[in-house]
Amino acid sequence: MAAAYAYAVDEGEAPRELVLMRYIDRFGLGVLGRTPGAGELRRMSMADRVVRAYQMRKNSGNWPAWAESDKEGARLLSIAERLYNGE
Repeated sequence: MAAAYAYAVDEGEAPRELVLMRYIDRFGLGVLGRTPGAGELRRMSMADRVVRAYQMRKNSGNWPAWAESDKEGARLLSIAERLYNGE
């Protein structure tokens, strides 16, 4: 999650999970040459959710209102930010 947050704030490259997810979205699961495990799929989904939550918060113009309307996204982003900051 920290790598996804770093990517969202333009301080890092796209984490492996996001790269794989983009390949799968574009070419299908066959691009991996194997079936991804549940943990790998979960990490891909989590990285995507962190980046999307960051973008939604950034575009909201009102972070407190966004946090109130998307409590799960705000919670996830808070966790990712703390991990990014080494807490």
